[in-house]
Amino acid sequence: MRPRIVIIAVFLISTFLATHCSISDLLPLQGKILFGVMESQRSSDCNCVPDITLVMKTEQIYGCLNFQIKTDMSRSGGQIDLKILGIKSPEGYCLTALGPATARQVLDLPAGTYALNLYYNYAVDRYHLIINADSLQVVSTVSFFSQPEFTVFWRFPPNSFVYLCGTMTETSWICDDFLARLLGEVDLEEFN
Repeated sequence: MRPRIVIIAVFLISTFLATHCSISDLLPLQGKILFGVMESQRSSDCNCVPDITLVMKTEQIYGCLNFQIKTDMSRSGGQIDLKILGIKSPEGYCLTALGPATARQVLDLPAGTYALNLYYNYAVDRYHLIINADSLQVVSTVSFFSQPEFTVFWRFPPNSFVYLCGTMTETSWICDDFLARLLGEVDLEEFN
């Protein structure tokens, strides 16, 4: 009876330790962090104003698609500080596909110019984030371990939507037909 209790206790303790992540459990960053600041919707069924979001991924490709970049963000006035803590291995199941570790942070910022500081170990990458009605811009001042994927992101115009249609080659007429009907029934203005 005692050996069973010991085995069960060891199993429970090891399960608890395996599911609670500490800084020492994180993998070190290998390669650069690629990031972008963009607008995104919280969910696809939301009819709301898009959020300004910082999205990150590693240059390093991992064997599971659900590796995560663990971060700690703080904001004070016009300064955003984001500490990169490390790379967290998947808990439980590995989504078996190759891919980078990723992270997302909703910034929720009004128009203005902000200092964006990324920290990893003893290195600090410094950027200026410029937000206006038309675009989101990232300007690099000092960079060691991170790199913006794009420096300008054009914002979604108010009261607009995107029509994206994809089919097999044999049925491509469906997309053209739907677009023609949409433009014929509703007063819409196309822009590029």
